[in-house]
Amino acid sequence: MGTRSIENDISVRHKKLLCFTGIFLAVCLYAYRLFLLLDYAFKYVDNDTAIYWLGTVSYSNGFFPEPFFFGQRYGLMIESILTVPFQLLHVPVWIAVPLVSMLIYTLPFIIIAVYTWKRDALTSVLILLLPCLTGLKYDIVTTVPRAFGGSYLIAIIGSLLVISKFNGKPVFTQLWHGIGVFLMMLGVIANLTSATIFCFVICCVIIRDFFNGKSFDENFHAHKYIGSLIGLFLGIALFFGFDSFYTNHPDYDFFASPMLNFSLKAFSENMSDIKAIFAGFSPADNLWIVFPALTVLISLFILIVRWKSGWHLPFVMIMSLIGILLFMAMDKSREFDADAYLYSQIRLYVFIPYLIAMLLCISTFYEKKTVDAAKARPVLYIAVPVMAVLILLTGITKALTLHNAVKQGNKALTEGDDYLKVSPVEAIIDEAEKAKKTCLDNGIQYVVYFTTYDSTGAYAVAALDYGSITTYNAHYERRTWIYHELNEKRSDPVKIYAVFEDRSGVITIPSDVTVVQYLSDLGYKRK
Repeated sequence: MGTRSIENDISVRHKKLLCFTGIFLAVCLYAYRLFLLLDYAFKYVDNDTAIYWLGTVSYSNGFFPEPFFFGQRYGLMIESILTVPFQLLHVPVWIAVPLVSMLIYTLPFIIIAVYTWKRDALTSVLILLLPCLTGLKYDIVTTVPRAFGGSYLIAIIGSLLVISKFNGKPVFTQLWHGIGVFLMMLGVIANLTSATIFCFVICCVIIRDFFNGKSFDENFHAHKYIGSLIGLFLGIALFFGFDSFYTNHPDYDFFASPMLNFSLKAFSENMSDIKAIFAGFSPADNLWIVFPALTVLISLFILIVRWKSGWHLPFVMIMSLIGILLFMAMDKSREFDADAYLYSQIRLYVFIPYLIAMLLCISTFYEKKTVDAAKARPVLYIAVPVMAVLILLTGITKALTLHNAVKQGNKALTEGDDYLKVSPVEAIIDEAEKAKKTCLDNGIQYVVYFTTYDSTGAYAVAALDYGSITTYNAHYERRTWIYHELNEKRSDPVKIYAVFEDRSGVITIPSDVTVVQYLSDLGYKRK
């Protein structure tokens, strides 16, 4: 049989079975995610999602007030940028934003699987299996928009360009790798957690190119490092360009950037919560063992099938594990609410399934062990139906759990927590219509929200009534440009539509004080 690959060992008929399995997994994944959108993400909006609404509307109108997520020095609003075409096509923002967000989180698995397919069909199917077995909390935080979603998509596309060989003219080959490194850098700029993907791929490239009996000097041009270095420097220049905005406008850095502090206490607490972390990647909390078991099986699969790679793959796997453990020692990894869905612990570990998928992809670059087709076929015939049944049961169970939780008014889902408040989309639409009508009838331009922790209304209404009225949150306003606008003195008295927790009404502010000063005198300061 020689050293033929797995694809050659398995007949064309069995290759088609793997193809059907991959398509089946993709259909199950998106059928379930569509249900999640229809039953939850299209119906509810939280503080952060409301900002993405506003970002989408602002960008579609050509207004780019600051580089990152409004009011902070990190987190590119990639979801909003990619939602602009839907906005221009008049797709409602409460549908377009979560739809694009869901695609951003799930497409990396599809892209990696498609890329891997020609090299190894079975590994491609395993990659698609990963997002189908995750838990409900993971599914929710990878459906609603967050500042880290787009970073993984960009970083992974760049990673695949970097590890690929482009057979063409040298200048285009340099460009290919340069774009790959630049996209990886852009992913890190978008969100620092995607540095896990960046470091993983760089580690793999170093092992493949420098520890393979080859000299760096002899292969400098052959391995296209000139293009890679140009991409790296362009990425660094872009980072400092974005960062200079906040250096020159420090008041825009309203929400302090997280400090990269490490401690044994954080690591110890995370290890104590290891079952909860595993549960986030497993179909149910009481089935937390599924994720570690799947990870062990995938590791064994890689080590057994690719045993001819020598020390390379085991070393990469060990380095990946060390990287995850190092992440668990970060103080930032302890910022979560154990009972929350949107502010859950699992949102901090979203990178792990992508890391496993990339590990599977990288493993296909190494020589495979010869497989006995006669033994492989029966296993395949048994494994595929069993896997199909498990995936269907998992999807149906999670869908029913979500539906019942929303129907019964689970507060963590329908009201949020102290960090991220949640509101029904219908209520926000009604609120926006009421605010617009009140303002038009009374000649009012500004709507001021006095709700303590709930900033959803201020940002969502601003998006829905964009160009008609200006909103402001008296307690916690991320939009520094609005703060400056309301801090300007007017020649005439200013009317504002004030929205409190339990009431609303029109307030007239004298012309001798600014709106910000008036609110400050009442005890409402921008924190």
